[in-house]
Amino acid sequence: MVVALPIGPDGIHRAAEEMITEHGSEALAEAKKRARTVRSEGFESLAKTWDLICAVIRDVDDSKHSPKAH
Repeated sequence: MVVALPIGPDGIHRAAEEMITEHGSEALAEAKKRARTVRSEGFESLAKTWDLICAVIRDVDDSKHSPKAH
């Protein structure tokens, strides 16, 4: 079984925030590209970590576009 690298939730969130800061609206596309690249090079554990970063970027993006409850 391949699992993500042992990076805690704080590290995953920090990496996602850094991607958003660096790449703005293209952060998710860039993170997906990195996941594909490392996966194609045979680094499945690192790819799983990038998949988790992608999920956080999606969550952040969704929260920015969802209507706020009053």
